[in-house]
Amino acid sequence: MALHATFSIYRHSDEYNVEATSHTTSNLVIFATKKEDMRKLRLRSIMVAALLLLFVSPQLLAEGEQLRVMTFNIRYDNKGDSAQQWSLRKAGVAQLLNSQTMDLLGAQEVLKNQLEDLVAMLPHHNFIGVGRDDGKEAGEYAPLFYDTRRFQLKEGGYFWLSETPEVASIGWDAACARIVTWGYFYDREAQQELVCFNLHLDHVGKVARRESLALLTKHIAPFIQAQIAVIVMGDFNAAPSEELMQHPLPLLDSYLESPVKEGPSWSFHNFGRIPLPERQRIDYIFYSPLLAPINYQSIHPNNEEGVCFLSDHTPVVVTFGYNRERKMMAPTCSTL
Repeated sequence: MALHATFSIYRHSDEYNVEATSHTTSNLVIFATKKEDMRKLRLRSIMVAALLLLFVSPQLLAEGEQLRVMTFNIRYDNKGDSAQQWSLRKAGVAQLLNSQTMDLLGAQEVLKNQLEDLVAMLPHHNFIGVGRDDGKEAGEYAPLFYDTRRFQLKEGGYFWLSETPEVASIGWDAACARIVTWGYFYDREAQQELVCFNLHLDHVGKVARRESLALLTKHIAPFIQAQIAVIVMGDFNAAPSEELMQHPLPLLDSYLESPVKEGPSWSFHNFGRIPLPERQRIDYIFYSPLLAPINYQSIHPNNEEGVCFLSDHTPVVVTFGYNRERKMMAPTCSTL
C-alpha cells in the first residue's frame, strides 16, 4: 500500500508544534509542544520530513530536478500604509529573494516602480507581464519571473479576466481590471516542458471570480491534454471553505497534497491586523499530476510585534519534483 504522509510545522500561541500524519489505516502523529529553540525544531522537522519522503515518493526523489515556485502578493506601493509602505518593506523582500533559490515567481499587486525593484533583486530572472490598466505600464502587473539559466521561454503572454480577454477590460461584476500572465517553458535541467499561469482574482465580484476560473480552465486544458506539466498560482481572494474553491480548477492544491508543510495555514493577515483565528488562506499554488509537491512553506515572522512585514500576505513557496512515472488520462476540463 502506498503511503501518503503529511508533515507540518506551525506556531500555536507560544508553542511550536510539529505534526506528521500518515494517511493509511492508522495515523502517526509527532508533537513538539515545548518552547523549543526554532533552529532545533527545524532540524527535527527536516529529519522527520526526510524519513517521510522516503515513503511518500522514492521514484520522485530519485528522478528529475527539484523545482521551487513562489507566489507572492507584495502589496501595491501605497504611501498610506505608513510604517508598512513599500519603501520600508522592499529591503526585507530583497533579503527574502536573495535567501531563496526561486525558479519561478508569480507576484501580484506590482506597480511599475515595484517591478523595477524586483528586476534589480532578481538578476538571473526575466519576466513576462504588462500593466493591467492599459496593457503597457499603467496599473498593477501580475508578473511571472523565470530563471533564464534554467528555463527557455517557448511562448508567453497575458489575457484579461473578462468577456473580452484580448483587450484591457473589466469583467463581469469585478471592481478592477484583472489579468493573467503565463509562460510556456522548456526546463533544461529536468528536460521537461512546463506551463505556468499567474493571476490575481477580483476581491469584490463573485461572478467575476467564478467566470475567471472558467476562462482560465479553457486556457490550461490544451496543456493538460498534451501531457505538459501545469502550474497555476496567485491570489484567488477566496478561502478554501468557499464554494468557489471546492473544485476551482482541474488541478491539485499543493497545500493539501504536500507531504511537508511549514509555516501558518493562512496567507492573508493585513499587516498583522486580522486576529489569528480569523486569518484565511487565499494564496494558492495548483499543479497537474505530472508534478508532485515535496514541501509547502508559508513564510511569516514568528513574532509580529513591532515588525515591518514583507507584505500583508505571506509569500508561499512550494518545492516540486517532476512525476515522470505518472501517466495522466486527459481529464474533462469542463467550465466551472
